[in-house]
Amino acid sequence: MDDPVEESSADGLAEDAQSTKRRERSKKFVLQLRTLSLILVVVGFVGAIAEGSAPITPETAFSYVFAAGIAGALVSVYLGIFLHDGADEFDR
Repeated sequence: MDDPVEESSADGLAEDAQSTKRRERSKKFVLQLRTLSLILVVVGFVGAIAEGSAPITPETAFSYVFAAGIAGALVSVYLGIFLHDGADEFDR
């Protein structure tokens, strides 16, 4: 006869592996977003300064690149905190 305890533990292990993969993909996404944000901030800042304008005034396209980098950084920080604090609650 099949033991229901063994079946439920096997299902639990499969769910744990699945949630671990999901968590790793999420961490990788946050890292990629953080890296992209840093690149956008640097390119936007250097480009705006090279054109002789401030990076926070909407005079050039570089200002929008700079703003997108700042927004991406804020989103990546929020997602990182959410994934770290809610990791146990998210898996349930």
